[in-house]
Amino acid sequence: MIAKCEHVFVPSVDPLTRAIRARDVEAMILAAQALRPVGLEEALAIVVVLADVRDPRFLRWGEHWVRRVAGERRLQRDTVEHLRRLLRQLPHQNEARGVEVALRSYARTPRTWS
Repeated sequence: MIAKCEHVFVPSVDPLTRAIRARDVEAMILAAQALRPVGLEEALAIVVVLADVRDPRFLRWGEHWVRRVAGERRLQRDTVEHLRRLLRQLPHQNEARGVEVALRSYARTPRTWS
């Protein structure tokens, strides 16, 4: 007979994810600096939070994210400029969700077809 487990196991959430969900800017920055390297999706989540709270570090972190995506995805110059234009729209609340979705498509790991 198999005994029934009475404990509920909840997967632990890493400090960066917790800080992003809580929109705790300082904890988020500290966790990102400790984690290194931060994945593109997590880095974009940081940029989105910084834009949402109008943190002055938003543009610096955003530009760093664009350079990483451009290098890792080997993007053409016009695509990189498009990303920069999208990034500058993030702080504008009316358009931000659609812009965030567009930016996330570049952050996701590309699929490889065999």
